[in-house]
Amino acid sequence: MSNQSPLAAIGLDTFFNEYWQKKPLFIRNAVDVSALPLEANELAGFSCEEEIASRIITGTWEQANFAVEHGPIAEDRYDSIGDRDWTLLVQDLDKFMPEAADFLARFDFLPAWRIDDLMMSFAAQGGSVGPHTDEYDVFLIQMEGKRRWQIAEQFNPELIEGLDIKVLKHFSAEQQWVCEPGDLLYLPPNVAHYGLALEPCMTASVGLRETSVADLLDDLANHWAEVNQPPRYRDPDLKANSDPWLMDDQAVERFRALLNRVVQAPDREFKTWLGSALSRYRLANTLLHDQPVAADDYDPQQAQSLGELLQQYPLVCRQHAARLQWLDLGDKALLCANGETFTTSHEQARRICQSATLEAQDCSNHALVSFLLNSGAFVLSRA
Repeated sequence: MSNQSPLAAIGLDTFFNEYWQKKPLFIRNAVDVSALPLEANELAGFSCEEEIASRIITGTWEQANFAVEHGPIAEDRYDSIGDRDWTLLVQDLDKFMPEAADFLARFDFLPAWRIDDLMMSFAAQGGSVGPHTDEYDVFLIQMEGKRRWQIAEQFNPELIEGLDIKVLKHFSAEQQWVCEPGDLLYLPPNVAHYGLALEPCMTASVGLRETSVADLLDDLANHWAEVNQPPRYRDPDLKANSDPWLMDDQAVERFRALLNRVVQAPDREFKTWLGSALSRYRLANTLLHDQPVAADDYDPQQAQSLGELLQQYPLVCRQHAARLQWLDLGDKALLCANGETFTTSHEQARRICQSATLEAQDCSNHALVSFLLNSGAFVLSRA
């Protein structure tokens, strides 16, 4: 079952038609967890690294005393933390561990741009983050030990005040399962869920991106700020107004038209912005541009041409943290890599997105290789 789809028991058509963003789904023994060998002490080691986002959450819902410690976590913290009522969460494991990236690839029935990361948690007995909701879809896979999941689709949204995390004040379960290794629970956005470790356990969480309007508008504003002549408010039809403090309906409609002009940009322009925005990764500076290439003596300043570099470093390898996608521009394709864009053929865009290492035919296109290297999506290597 190692390469089997986690939704093989019901099929993809049934999942998307009946469950996706509609209702929760529980599948017993859906995933072969042996494909991701990870011990609790290894996960704790990841939490000690500066560049990896991690948290320890202590406390219980009954006592309403949850507290958060953000990483990097000191190694000796685990000597004093005790054996109950705490949870370690490590994000973006797929960006640092090849086996985690391979495990995440089992969810390739979803668009790549929708997948955010693979988060792993270890919980001591009684460990929990309390009943809460997420604004995104999530797949929860039990990797080790037993965890009880309780969910509710109808609930009081009031939160406990004064905590570092958002926890529901009131929660009454409508359904529950005791999850064992290999079990999968899918939850649509805004379903209240409460996981409690019945024994020391590990849980993988496949989180999906749910880009908000606020995030898009913020990115769109930055995009237009970089345009040489962004559109500005104009009122050539302005008339005398008896009340200078009144913003009349005509002014409001001019602003509405101005914003419509921005979001109704020509198709290619809009796709270029959107592809760039959605391929940009929040940790890109840490995980991509600050990483050295595989060859320690790589020095682009010493090379006279990219062709020379490709002779010295014949492998152009994809980084685990690379975020790639492509959009259809009609006769061409827009290849997006970590917020950068490049126009190429449909065939080449599709091939690049699927490749771990560039083929010779792609390496012959130096403009493409330069784009991929400069975006941090690929690196040069001898082996």
